[in-house]
Amino acid sequence: MSSRAYELTRPQKLYVVCAGIFLTALVVAEATASKLFTVVQLPFTLNILGQSFDEVVMTAGVIAFPITFIITDLLNEYFGKPGIRFVTWLGMAMIIFEFGLIQIAMGVPPLRFRRCPRRPSIRSSEPRVGSSSAAWSPT
Repeated sequence: MSSRAYELTRPQKLYVVCAGIFLTALVVAEATASKLFTVVQLPFTLNILGQSFDEVVMTAGVIAFPITFIITDLLNEYFGKPGIRFVTWLGMAMIIFEFGLIQIAMGVPPLRFRRCPRRPSIRSSEPRVGSSSAAWSPT
């Protein structure tokens, strides 16, 4: 009995790649939505409904979120309404999943750090963690 791995067709590969990009951009946009940054300082003060504004502020989510619109258009063009509907529902589920994981992570008690010259800072380990997870592939 020969065991042959299933091989994706070209349209299936396109769907998987687009869905992956869509889901990644959607979850990153959601995760970075609380980070605010100043887009531009206004040369004047703008008054709207009693509020004064002298800068334009946006969330960091606006960096990744436009990618989701491009991908939804592409998926709709190639795979129609059912194709994009599935990915959209999956995206909503992933946002709920992400929210749950973040809530659990925030609820975990923090480690009490001691001064130790051998312990790297949290920031210095980020590239190693990211590259190790990117290098891992299931067999």
